[in-house]
Amino acid sequence: MARVLGPLFSITAWGTIGDAITFSRRRGGPTVTIKPVHKITYTAEQLAQRANFAEAVSSWSALPPASKVRWVAWADGTRLSGKLMYIQNYLLGG
Repeated sequence: MARVLGPLFSITAWGTIGDAITFSRRRGGPTVTIKPVHKITYTAEQLAQRANFAEAVSSWSALPPASKVRWVAWADGTRLSGKLMYIQNYLLGG
């Protein structure tokens, strides 16, 4: 809740009202900002890729430790970690 010591839009108002309007004090003086509302919309392709990536990560988690050690060894000398190399290979269909 906003903490208002004087009339609204006064010099001494600060805080947030209704998770929508924020009163603050900055170096340049008092400011009032409106909280932006972001619409998150994903395309069908993005949702499919997210599902594929989640499947790849859960597949890595299900690997036995010996297999994880082999992937880490294969990734040695590359810019990828063993986990990332496995996920890349999984997503590329390898």
